[in-house]
Amino acid sequence: WRRSTARTSMSSCSTRPRSSTTSASSTRCPGEDFTIRSADRVVACAREAGVDDFRSELAADAIAIHAHPSVDPELDLTGAWIQAGALCDLGGFRLWDLPKPWVQEVIEEHPRDAVIKAVVAMIGAESKAVPHGRFALLRRCGYLQMLATGPKYGTAGVK
Repeated sequence: WRRSTARTSMSSCSTRPRSSTTSASSTRCPGEDFTIRSADRVVACAREAGVDDFRSELAADAIAIHAHPSVDPELDLTGAWIQAGALCDLGGFRLWDLPKPWVQEVIEEHPRDAVIKAVVAMIGAESKAVPHGRFALLRRCGYLQMLATGPKYGTAGVK
């Protein structure tokens, strides 16, 4: 499952030329979810930083797949790790498996102020903009309710 597959299966414009002055993240395509634009941005940033194309494409593909409801670690280990991190970060999944002092340090360095509210709003907007996309499916399956009930701040329940 790659960005090219995602574009073909979820978008009405699987290929689109971009001018050199148009950023990947600002180019909207009907039916294309924001993970594709984010992945394109990673490739652009990696290229600017001198990262080889193979590595930047692996990172981009992992970003594109991480929001898919059925990421298979056997097929895309990096995407599965990003998904696990996002689920821990946003929903508190397996937060208790992380060292409490480290979690507290991360929360202090990166405050969680209103992050869940912002993510819920973004997913809501994305699912309306792309009604047959992955985020619309996640919304229909209760993902927003899961986010609303997950930990918001602190390290309650963490060892």
